[in-house]
Amino acid sequence: MLGKGCLVEKSTYYKTGYYFDNLGEKTQIEMQKNVVTKKNNLVLDYGERISQNGGYARAEIGSTWYTETIEVEAGTAVTIKPVSMKNYVFDHWELSSNITLTEGSTTSETIKFTMPDKDATVKPVFKKITYSITYNLNGGSWNGSAGVNKYEVGSEVTLPTNVTKSGYGFVGWYEVENGLWYGPYDKITTYDSGNKTFTAKWKTSADAEFP
Repeated sequence: MLGKGCLVEKSTYYKTGYYFDNLGEKTQIEMQKNVVTKKNNLVLDYGERISQNGGYARAEIGSTWYTETIEVEAGTAVTIKPVSMKNYVFDHWELSSNITLTEGSTTSETIKFTMPDKDATVKPVFKKITYSITYNLNGGSWNGSAGVNKYEVGSEVTLPTNVTKSGYGFVGWYEVENGLWYGPYDKITTYDSGNKTFTAKWKTSADAEFP
């Protein structure tokens, strides 16, 4: 068997995974390992559009960050974190079956794994933030079921009108800030965000508004 430092006649020799260096007649042969670096695609998937998905994944390899599909050498340590768009929050990861996590879980914001020897896919799944709706009946009461108390960004919600106050008529829902009344509002639009507090405004039969 040939090994490093052997003397051979000029000829052709083979060894799987190796090649000869400095081959010549009665010349010392140095057996050099023929290392082939194989790279596979790490697919950072966010669907058709980042805005529709609610965010994207960011891969850290060494000191460099990537947000698009890249080629990664098998055995490379990879760290992945989600980046959420406004009004969205990270929910979980969808991973190809050949990814084995070395740190974190599919619900952890930061995950780590070793790049497998085949293409791998990472997809972050986001959900819209749910905001609260609070009603200040301002001395009134519900005439039946209470109004909806939460909403998701991008959805339209009609505010309830089934409120009553003895001796008064319902004017509408207002937002009150620093003593100023803004409104009336009859719905939450697809452009709204944040927690909402609505105060009922009433009027007497003489059209005197209170407060």
